[in-house]
Amino acid sequence: MITASLHGDTLTVAGHAGYAPPGQDIVCAAASTVVVLCERTLAAFGCTWRERETAGAVHITAAGPQADLILQTAADTLRRLAAQYPRHVRVL
Repeated sequence: MITASLHGDTLTVAGHAGYAPPGQDIVCAAASTVVVLCERTLAAFGCTWRERETAGAVHITAAGPQADLILQTAADTLRRLAAQYPRHVRVL
């Protein structure tokens, strides 16, 4: 299961969906796309951000005028994914 959480200025996404075999898992692909889009949007809007990876998790910490909105949008998108695939994605 993928778990995601937004605490203050940090978005954390961890785990694997287990929806399909590796390389064929559309749920993992969707969650990965959200993370990459979040990072690229932060960069495009000139926010200060960093990514840290730990044991199957990615942590994105950001600051700047648009950072809160971008992180919240990513978390909301992951919530929508969780609503469609509740056995594979959970947002805390």
